[in-house]
Amino acid sequence: MPWAGASTAFARIGDTHEGNWQLARGVYDFADDGGAVGHVVMFEVTGDVMVKVVGVCETSVTEDAATSNMSLGTEDEAAVLIASTPSEDLDVNEIWHDATPTDVAEKVDLYGEAAFISNGADIRFTIADQAITAGKINFYCFWKPLSEGAAVVPA
Repeated sequence: MPWAGASTAFARIGDTHEGNWQLARGVYDFADDGGAVGHVVMFEVTGDVMVKVVGVCETSVTEDAATSNMSLGTEDEAAVLIASTPSEDLDVNEIWHDATPTDVAEKVDLYGEAAFISNGADIRFTIADQAITAGKINFYCFWKPLSEGAAVVPA
């Protein structure tokens, strides 16, 4: 399916020797979505899946006192997908998939770095320590179903 909108798109990205990988896209805009300390569900998961998420910064992330951290994971493992990172380290066009955002191009090992998520544990974006005032991150969730009826969709 072609991308239908800012945060409601998903598409099959092809067959590989590893199976059918698919793509779900979510967007977090700190100005529009609040940027408050806490967490927000970025992707709703059904069943058991294997996932890898990469964030691409569309607008630099800023805050008032440079003490905030961000991570991506589940309720039980807040940083299982993307390690806790100082929010001000993420600038426009940087790629965020680990604790060290990288400019413009980055190798990402989808197969070796993918996480298993079981029993429909939703994928959550966490803001810790201080609210974030501005920035926009496009999240690309590459996922593969493992159980019957498994799915990942933008929240």
